[in-house]
Amino acid sequence: MKKLKLKQPENGIARSAEEAFAIAEDIGFPLVIRPSYVLGGQAMRVVHTTEELEEYINTAVRVSGDTPVLLDRYLRGAIEIDADTVSDGKDVSRAIQPVCCRRTPCPIKPCARLSVRV
Repeated sequence: MKKLKLKQPENGIARSAEEAFAIAEDIGFPLVIRPSYVLGGQAMRVVHTTEELEEYINTAVRVSGDTPVLLDRYLRGAIEIDADTVSDGKDVSRAIQPVCCRRTPCPIKPCARLSVRV
């Protein structure tokens, strides 16, 4: 991302509750928090306070070295774009997908991803 000079929200990966609180203090609220091991925004939440973060960690997910959580600075009104690639070792297929605008709950569940193949 840095090499391509692409911007992204401040973020961190927490492997313990203590790390999650430290990252939240460093980045600031609001945050998007989600398990690292799920797809499609499952169990994703926007948290606005330390109390909401603590509730999420204590009730929604198990945070450990094997199951970290991802924390990103929440950007109001932002649109997330995914760029995925698939290769068979010779040919590469790329898909660029506009994703839901990171609102919780997602207004498009299940996410109706529109793909553009390049």
